[in-house]
Amino acid sequence: MNRPDRVTFHKRLEEMLAELKADIVSGALGPGDLLPPELELTKRFRLSRNSIRHALEVLRQDGYIEKVPNVGSRVLEMEKPILVNVKFGVYRSVLRDMALETLIEAYNKTKPHVHIQLVLLPSEDYCDTVQSYMDHDMLDLLTVNNKHFLLFQERGMLGDLFQPLEPNPDAYPFLTQMFMEEERLFVQPLTFSPVVLCYNKKHFAEAGLAEPDSSWKWDQLVRAAKRLSQDKARFGFYYFVLSENRWSVFLLQNGVRMERNEDGALKLDQPDLIRGLEFARELLYSQTDAPVFLLDSENDAELLFKEEKASMIMTTYYNLNLLHDCDFPFDIAPLPYAGQFKTLLLNIGAAVNKRSKVKDEALAFLQYLSGETGQRLLGRHAYSLPSSKTAAEAESDRHTQHVSRFKLFREIIPSFETYEALNMRPSEFDLFRRELKLYWAKLESLEQFRQRIQPLL
Repeated sequence: MNRPDRVTFHKRLEEMLAELKADIVSGALGPGDLLPPELELTKRFRLSRNSIRHALEVLRQDGYIEKVPNVGSRVLEMEKPILVNVKFGVYRSVLRDMALETLIEAYNKTKPHVHIQLVLLPSEDYCDTVQSYMDHDMLDLLTVNNKHFLLFQERGMLGDLFQPLEPNPDAYPFLTQMFMEEERLFVQPLTFSPVVLCYNKKHFAEAGLAEPDSSWKWDQLVRAAKRLSQDKARFGFYYFVLSENRWSVFLLQNGVRMERNEDGALKLDQPDLIRGLEFARELLYSQTDAPVFLLDSENDAELLFKEEKASMIMTTYYNLNLLHDCDFPFDIAPLPYAGQFKTLLLNIGAAVNKRSKVKDEALAFLQYLSGETGQRLLGRHAYSLPSSKTAAEAESDRHTQHVSRFKLFREIIPSFETYEALNMRPSEFDLFRRELKLYWAKLESLEQFRQRIQPLL
């Protein structure tokens, strides 16, 4: 038998324990039944005899079996487990981006008495919806991204709604810190992504262009985009301008940190703000006169890319999950920069309702999602980056065979920045997002936008 590495060994051991426990709890192995002989188990689970004996001892200590001398391992009668329902509120995108159904299926093999009920939550009015659901015992656990965390924090709701948590020592510290208030952790990070550039390698080869690298500035991208789109029915470069996770990058790269008037209102005449907003709009219109509002969803940029109607897009590791079946070669690169080498960091975690009637079970499931087993499963089954440093940096042939520069994120961590750097309250940032639409569509000037939004602030 080939000796497995440490990761493979633990995976096989966990699979053996999970499978045998599930068989016993489900009744496939009834009270008094004997487990297969040790030799048969070694072949079935590809483990050494010592490992099999260790696993059987775990089952004995957990009360699943008893050791009968000269007979074997006999199944004990188990108390019928009480079904516990844990209501897990999630962003719709998390179902795909975290391979959540796969993770839940694996969890149920070890905890068959726990039912994870998924509750889809709207992205709009998130805080109000969450509070209402919690008040009516409709949520035990929920996903929270870093922007919504800031909204909960702005409203002073964190301590009232969420159970304080123990930090995961294997999570990237900068992710954990984003979900803390007064040294208390309220959201456990699960997955993250920077905004990156994704490009069609075939288009670059056909145009005789060198592929993007970390030295690119935006003017270099614009020149390449014009060549890539020339005489072609496609965008050389496209990004979904209505997405707050895209245009805000240009504010960060221009060093925007909002100042306030004496009355506390934001100053909208700051040169760096004007420069960032103007550049975000002109970047799309500089390469083509085609309308840029044909699409109405952030994921539609990836749809354009898959149909080869765009050679380069701004995207995230989350949205790489939409591109796994592309029939042409593509890769990722750091975003070009103007001014400062910055990109936006997105962070998604989960929080536990402090008033949940099944708090222990909700905490146990969260510990699984953020622990070694759940994080490694996430890393294997999705392109999204696990918050666990060990899992995020583990080798994955599935990822690198499609995206050779998949581990690019490790090299650009110093460029990660968040909405907080803009010095805007989340509610103010939301107002910007809603009110900028006319400006993005070139239906009003920046001055008209400023005059219209100032009273709202």
